[in-house]
Amino acid sequence: MKARILAAARRIFGEYGFHGTTTRMIASEVGIDISTLHY
Repeated sequence: MKARILAAARRIFGEYGFHGTTTRMIASEVGIDISTLHY
């Protein structure tokens, strides 16, 4: 799970940058609920 989250974060950060990326975007990319990401 951690590897999937990190891979998604890298892709999204690459596309939208640090200020344009939200945790909701990362969770959606991985296919998990945002509360799971925060846990």
